[in-house]
Amino acid sequence: MTSALHLISGNDEARIKLKAKELVEILSEGSTDPFALEVISRQESESPDEMLKRTILSYMSPPFFGKKTIWLDDFPAFKQENGTSKSATALEIRNLVEQISQFPADNINFVISGNDCDKRKALYKACSKNGEVHLFNKPEKKNRNWQVEMTQIVREQANEMHLSIQPQALDYLVTCLGNDTQRVQPTLETLWCYANGQNPINLNQVQNVISGNEAADAWIYSNALSKRSLEIALNSLNILMSREKDPESLVSRLLMQASSLFHNFVQAKLVMQALKLKNSSELEATLKSVDPDTFKYYKSKYPIVSFHPYRLKLIVEDSRRYSNKETLGAMDLINTSMQKLFKSGSSKRLILESLTHRIISKTSA
Repeated sequence: MTSALHLISGNDEARIKLKAKELVEILSEGSTDPFALEVISRQESESPDEMLKRTILSYMSPPFFGKKTIWLDDFPAFKQENGTSKSATALEIRNLVEQISQFPADNINFVISGNDCDKRKALYKACSKNGEVHLFNKPEKKNRNWQVEMTQIVREQANEMHLSIQPQALDYLVTCLGNDTQRVQPTLETLWCYANGQNPINLNQVQNVISGNEAADAWIYSNALSKRSLEIALNSLNILMSREKDPESLVSRLLMQASSLFHNFVQAKLVMQALKLKNSSELEATLKSVDPDTFKYYKSKYPIVSFHPYRLKLIVEDSRRYSNKETLGAMDLINTSMQKLFKSGSSKRLILESLTHRIISKTSA
């Protein structure tokens, strides 16, 4: 049975709103009858405590027919909750906590949504005890795993739309979106329309829908390094540099991206050697067959084993385009270029173009 009380919060406004609308739709069975569904949104010039008073009054009023659903929509003042404060909003939050804790109503579905409800405080605890809490936080770019989190968010929303996306296309899509969760649903809807509802969505389709931003072109540059495609790499550099106002910052980001790429290649080579595998197609099954402790060991030593199997397979295949000597040589070249970037007065563009030629060229090692 669906819980009658739901709190939807966190710091990801886009997903909070999506989940709240979804729950209200389910609980109210799609009804727009004001006797069956009451949406309490903040009115112009209305204070948060007045908003709560309307909510509590509605909660205390029994429905006329069967069940009713109350939605406290986008409450803006969770941060004003305080157990001892005498402010009007703090007092009304305490009144709301008392109502849902001591007088749960079987004939009322109650949905509360808004940003930043504090886990440590009474309202969150009361909702957790008497109902269900849904937390949505945006992936933080300072977190090294933000792309993994964002990939999961995109994949979940795509699944809800019965949309499948090829792993390489998903990787590109996440790179372009960054951690902007607000763009996920409209972008997926655009992709669905562009592909005419056909699955799976491939890389070309995503590139046709999302192009012309730095993240997209930076991904193309990195992918060209992986594939040893000099023409595509230089073309993407030309596009990036032509619109960049801070070339030093851009070149620094691309060098870090290239460094990460070749570090992944080193891991890929070591993983294949450790598992005594020659074919990348054997990797997924082999990793699944090892015991949990062994997998945990591999994950700590070679973080790429936790990547999506298809992405891992691509990294292994691309790593073979470079010999061991070329891979280590590329890492040395990247480090040298980084030093040149900050120490010399050379053209930033020339540094990166020269590096790209030397890495991709078969004679670079």
